[in-house]
Amino acid sequence: MAARLTRVVSSRLPVRPFRRAALVVAVAAVLALPSLAAAYEDQLTGGLEVGYAHLSGDSLEGPGLFGGVDLRLGLTDAWNLWGGLGYSLHPPHADLDAIHAGTAAAGVEWVFDVVQIVPYATVGLEALVTASGGTVDPAIGAQVGLGANYLLSRAVALGIIVRYHAPLSRIAELPVYLTAGLGLSLTLAD
Repeated sequence: MAARLTRVVSSRLPVRPFRRAALVVAVAAVLALPSLAAAYEDQLTGGLEVGYAHLSGDSLEGPGLFGGVDLRLGLTDAWNLWGGLGYSLHPPHADLDAIHAGTAAAGVEWVFDVVQIVPYATVGLEALVTASGGTVDPAIGAQVGLGANYLLSRAVALGIIVRYHAPLSRIAELPVYLTAGLGLSLTLAD
């Protein structure tokens, strides 16, 4: 009886094609799932950023183009140390000269690792220099940012970031220097 049942089952259900189909479905499911990532823990990451900048306050005002570079050192899966340099050019308009703004900043970053999309928040101190019409205005400031990286792999990420830069000497005036950019991050050391 058992031999007959085995023959009937094996003749009606092709085992090998079923195994192949199951294997194909399993591999496709694994490839379709986002890869697991550990944010930037124990990694040194470098990034490039380009985007939009807006400056307003005092006699300095206008939209511009922004570019920057940064380095991040992953302390844990939730905390990074970061440092970066940024520059924006605001073309002349109306009766205002072109404005150049540069930043050198360092701080901490909180990373919320959500598999393939990694949101983060940054806070830090910066040296902020603006120059326009022969006048140079250096200031110490604070920088606060919100962003997210989309991990293409553990070594490559595309991201977005919005930062507010505030000169501490004029914090009561609430001057606005905002940057918003798209970035590319690469793992330099793991």
